[in-house]
Amino acid sequence: MPKYKLVSIASSGSQLLFVITGNRKKVFIDTGCLSKFYGWEYETTEKIIVTDQENMDIFHNLPKTKVYPMNPETFLILDQKFFWKIIMMPGTELSQAFCERLLSRSGSLNCSVVDEEFPDWQYHIIPTQHPIDIVHYRIKRKGSYLIGINIGEEEHVTKKIPYTFLDDLMKHISKQIDVKFVLFGTRYNHLRLDMIRRDSNVSIISMVEDFDCHLMVQAISMCDCFISLNRFLLHLSLAIGQDTIGLFYNNEFLGNEENENMIPNLYPYSITNNCDECNDDMECEFIYKMDRHCLDDFSIADISSTALSILASKDIK
Repeated sequence: MPKYKLVSIASSGSQLLFVITGNRKKVFIDTGCLSKFYGWEYETTEKIIVTDQENMDIFHNLPKTKVYPMNPETFLILDQKFFWKIIMMPGTELSQAFCERLLSRSGSLNCSVVDEEFPDWQYHIIPTQHPIDIVHYRIKRKGSYLIGINIGEEEHVTKKIPYTFLDDLMKHISKQIDVKFVLFGTRYNHLRLDMIRRDSNVSIISMVEDFDCHLMVQAISMCDCFISLNRFLLHLSLAIGQDTIGLFYNNEFLGNEENENMIPNLYPYSITNNCDECNDDMECEFIYKMDRHCLDDFSIADISSTALSILASKDIK
């Protein structure tokens, strides 16, 4: 289970401070700790969330909450404030220094510091309720099923799904059913999108751009199922209850077998090779040593069968 450090301070402060930073997937997973502090007990308590500039959109729509970017200016502004409780989940050097500063300043006060756990695969997000025009303008069903696929985020290029794998998967599914593929990804994946479009004779809708988190929520929710590696968008899809086919690389943590079966709407495919645990920021050494990709061990026929089974349960009329 993920952990956070909870600092309870006996001071005149009345606010809750959350420091949640790191890569986008980590920050979204860490929102699971928020549920405890957004219940009725803390309903009237003002909250302050400090996170990375690019992750601020994740926390939009949370009630009685101010969101600050983790930068030197925020460091100086909040360093002078006193808080009732501080929830620390730092994932960058600056935020770690900020947390250490808060702890050292609180050391002279009557405070307690404990490590708390929160359950895996739980998230806290409040989606935007009104329709977002660009989503509904781009994604049009017109009688077809819609399958969302995450073609890549900021992971190392050797950790992305090979575009040839995506090409084969989409062709395999489209031969059996009337389907459009909604492709998701960050702006760093436009070249991959172009390569897929060039080689795939299938119907494609592009959502490959650095869109706001809540825009992505609406786009994913319009699909009939979603396929992704263990990335931010996979967890976003699970958070909104979308049927999600998760592709997990070598030794990526899924939890024990009992927990895997308890994760709502997740259809996991995982592999185990004799190499180190995957790290998104590092190159895959396996791909060089063995001249092959981990995804070569996945069965396109099995993944297609799972997707078709999910689609069969959907009424698109």
